[in-house]
Amino acid sequence: MVLLEWAKRDQLDYDNIIKRCIFKKVPASNKNHVYDISVIIPVRGRTEFHKIVTDYFTEAIYNTKLSISITFVEHADGPPMHYWLTKSSVGHIFIPADNKAFNKCLCHNIGVISGPMAKYYLFHDVDIVVPGDFFNMLWQNLKGKDAVQAFTKRRLIMAQERVTRQLLRGERGADFYSRSNHEYMEAIPGAPGGSMCVSKQILLNVGMWDDCFFTGYSVEDQFFFNKLNLMGKLGFCDAPAIELIHLHHTSDHQLTTRPQDLVALDEYNLLSEDDKKTYMAARKHHFLNYFQ
Repeated sequence: MVLLEWAKRDQLDYDNIIKRCIFKKVPASNKNHVYDISVIIPVRGRTEFHKIVTDYFTEAIYNTKLSISITFVEHADGPPMHYWLTKSSVGHIFIPADNKAFNKCLCHNIGVISGPMAKYYLFHDVDIVVPGDFFNMLWQNLKGKDAVQAFTKRRLIMAQERVTRQLLRGERGADFYSRSNHEYMEAIPGAPGGSMCVSKQILLNVGMWDDCFFTGYSVEDQFFFNKLNLMGKLGFCDAPAIELIHLHHTSDHQLTTRPQDLVALDEYNLLSEDDKKTYMAARKHHFLNYFQ
């Protein structure tokens, strides 16, 4: 299988990567505590959003009895973004990038392997803010499912630039959105990522995130979504409906999708169902030791 050969050829050395990581306030050493949900936020840059996304998650944590952790996983050339974390309750893992492109899949996998243990992992983009009752609504939507996309109708609500500035200044809350408010726009349905909540077991069964294929702005979310769709009970947050707000920012044109990334996605989609499961089983075997 060509896809599996590529994965083995380009597989990252996690033992060495973990040795070089810098950990700050990550409660991974507490092996006796398993969180209900571990929030993992992959970052490189976008520093203007780090505090606001934390503030909205913190409010949602205050409003729930669930056990929640938040960990930023930064893949960059440094220095690590410790400047505000000393006053924050969130964890932070810094992965040296060695002048390599941002690898969101690597951030997700390191967040699971080296971050807090949990029943579910929420993989969440740094430019999306959540409502105050987010975790309670998310938990209701998770009933009977292995994974959910953590917003309704497979689309986000896009905040205009002026509203984003107001949010960043603390002049608005994240619960004010209504369909009659023309300062927001419903994105086209069909988003494969943005905020995905996945059980620990199904995450391992699909072979984690595919760090060997995707870097920069790529199609890793679609690849992961397709694997979940095949292997688990994938759902969406429609009952109750969760509206998530995507903050406005300019696009980084340097993070264009590489042609080889699209080839990897196409190769996977062309596989038979049995071959897809064989690929995921091989990836699962590679990560099993980290789940012992």
